[in-house]
Amino acid sequence: MNRCIKLVFLQVLIALSGCAAAPVAQIPVAVPCVPANAPTMPSVTENADLAKLDDRALVLRIASERLDLLSYSVQASMIVEACR
Repeated sequence: MNRCIKLVFLQVLIALSGCAAAPVAQIPVAVPCVPANAPTMPSVTENADLAKLDDRALVLRIASERLDLLSYSVQASMIVEACR
């Protein structure tokens, strides 16, 4: 009886050691690298609305939007670089 238990135990050990030696496949999984809190693109004034502005207001609006777009561009390019 004791020998029978040893044989079963030995068979179980052999079976388990065979599982441990089995090759493991590592499959790459695509994950989104853009965070959920990524900055949203700032809005820009339509050409028709820009045409209604006087020269001073037009220059100020374009300058303001340019700064907003530059800031957005820097933030977006940092996110893209982090994804590489």
